[in-house]
Amino acid sequence: MLAMREPTFLYRAFLEAKGSPEVTSLIAYSMPHQEPLRAVVWHATREEWIYAPATAARLLFSDEYADESMEVDRMTAESMARQYLQSELPSPEKLMEMSDEGIRMGWDYGPPPRE
Repeated sequence: MLAMREPTFLYRAFLEAKGSPEVTSLIAYSMPHQEPLRAVVWHATREEWIYAPATAARLLFSDEYADESMEVDRMTAESMARQYLQSELPSPEKLMEMSDEGIRMGWDYGPPPRE
């Protein structure tokens, strides 16, 4: 029997404008073999990390944002989250927990806003 592997998360930083060093959002995402996209996004308006794969897919796979984003490693993503978003990037384990909850709840565009 093969052991199940946890998905590996990749990280993409979104910049204020092409060539700008200012990061406005980060996406941690995973595309496990034969499974749907898992993605946790920094939601700038809410100022929190949310599971939102439909929103992430629109950003990740659109040519419109290609010049305003870049792949980064985990350490760089952590640094960018602290410096530009004033937030800690969730651990890989927390990203999995958020993804599992989002999948269970059907949150393709994120959880409902808190009141």
